[in-house]
Formats: sequence, structure tokens, C-alpha cells
Amino acid sequence: MTEAQLQSLFTAYIKKHKPEVTTNWELKILKKGERFNFKKIESNQLQGLADLQSEGVMWKHSDLDFRLKMCDCSFIKGQAYLGICWYEPRKPKVIHFLNIDTVLALIRSGQKSLTESEACDKEEYNIIL
Repeated sequence: MTEAQLQSLFTAYIKKHKPEVTTNWELKILKKGERFNFKKIESNQLQGLADLQSEGVMWKHSDLDFRLKMCDCSFIKGQAYLGICWYEPRKPKVIHFLNIDTVLALIRSGQKSLTESEACDKEEYNIIL
């Protein structure tokens, strides 16, 4: 399973279970048993998620997008999460959601990676796809 396939499943889930507040997610996928290395999160993603949660972000919608444009821009502020799925074929897909502040605190403490068990301890919530 690829991150794009996980994103498609997650999008379908969110369309059925819409959050009550603005929520921002970055999804990552890896094989069951592997450690998630924080280097897999690009620095602009870490900063972007932190900004979305703390001060908000002005987002200009592209004129090149193939979809019908709803508006020119949006101001987005809301909860921000890193969602990690440890994938095992033919098993339910569980995404563990860690608040970006938790992720940043782990990185600042010098932690380089995370096991699924550690993610379970630190998660704010999870969903099963």
C-alpha cells in the first residue's frame, strides 16, 4: 500500500465522518514492525502544521487546479496532526494521530524515531480503516 492509497481511504472515511472543527493532517505509512523516523517529515511540513495550529495560514487557491474554484483564498487555523499507519497486508489499517505539538516536543527532546507502541502511548486518537 502506498501513501496515496492510504490518503484515498482516509479521504473516503473523512467524507463519512466529518470533523466538527477544522483539522489538518499529514499522513505517513510504513511496514508493520518498522520504526517511524522523524526525518520522513519534511521541515516545511513540520513548520506548516505548527503554523496551522498556532497562528493560522492564509492559503491562495491555484487558478490552475482542474476543479471548479470555490474562492480565491482561505484562512486556515485548526488542530494539526501527524497520522502514522503501520501497514500489514490484509489487516485493518489503523492510523495513529499525534498532535503536532507532541511530535515537535519528541523531536526537540532528541528522539529520532517512534515505534507503533510508542505512537499508541502518545496518540490523541486513532481511526481504523
